[in-house]
Amino acid sequence: MVWLSLSARVLLNVGALNMVESVGNYTRHRRAPMVIHDENAGTFTVRFVPAISGESIAHAYQVHLTEFAERYSLPVCDRCAVGEFVKRGVQQHIPRSLSSQASKKASKKTGEDAVTYAHNFEKAVIKECVVEDVAGFLYPFSTVPVKRTSCIQFGYMIPALDNVAATALEPEFHVRYTQTAARGEQAIYYVEVSSAIYVVSSSLDVSRIGYTSMIKREPAVSSDERLRRIEAAINALYMTIGQGAFGAKRSRSLPDYQVLSMIVAVSRDLPFNVRSGHCAEYIKETVKAAKTFREITGSEVKLIAYVSKLDREMGKVEAPSDEVSVVDTVDNVFREIKRVVLEEYRNAL
Repeated sequence: MVWLSLSARVLLNVGALNMVESVGNYTRHRRAPMVIHDENAGTFTVRFVPAISGESIAHAYQVHLTEFAERYSLPVCDRCAVGEFVKRGVQQHIPRSLSSQASKKASKKTGEDAVTYAHNFEKAVIKECVVEDVAGFLYPFSTVPVKRTSCIQFGYMIPALDNVAATALEPEFHVRYTQTAARGEQAIYYVEVSSAIYVVSSSLDVSRIGYTSMIKREPAVSSDERLRRIEAAINALYMTIGQGAFGAKRSRSLPDYQVLSMIVAVSRDLPFNVRSGHCAEYIKETVKAAKTFREITGSEVKLIAYVSKLDREMGKVEAPSDEVSVVDTVDNVFREIKRVVLEEYRNAL
């Protein structure tokens, strides 16, 4: 298998990327509970901090994947093409290669016939939609519900534990104004914005792209198309995390987004996950963990890292260059990821 794991520290100022509700004229930013160690008291406390959900990030990722699908001549279903990621969540959304009448009959089958139908359904969906191939789907309306676990995973973006004090939430006053002041034309409203050093983590199971996985492992597309799907999946991850192209309220609340540091691992045979960016020494800790992982499992792990000038000057994050490939920009991290992953893929052919 080929497994990609990523963690990054991101400085995000004045952002409203994930809003959860409006109460009157007040729009709230998403919050999440976070357990924090109080060194002075020697205890753990719970603090509610600004957060950006993995669902919000995953939505943007899937949008980018549909955009790259066109460039790479990859199929996308009608729903995903317009950003409606219900992904077989309605009974009528069946693969084009399975007729409606045949599907209704097959969905009532039992035993081995139902299992075979579930396998064929997954294979047909993978062929017809790269988004559902990479990001998974669930069709619960057949005798055996057809579930494809997402190859891409995202965690909540939450403030870094070692910098949780440098976190702020503030309601910003806005007004819609007209000189004539006609009834209903003027409005006062508040939008909560947050600033913090966030940590974002993600992983991608490259080895499952283009293959069925629910009933049995079987290729659903050609080797050439699978290569294009892998490239598109990595490019979509670059746009989402490398470029920070995700979240809501970007038309008037576009935040200042800067990746401070990042560590990426590409492992073969068994999945290796990098250490989370909540610790300033997370790159060093990842290097140590990768060394032990290789010794215990015999798997291969390649590490790629980026540390911004700001983090280097502050002495916050260091990357031992003798054990990890250190690049000079975030963009080059993803360029190196593509090179390493595609090299692993071609070696596996």
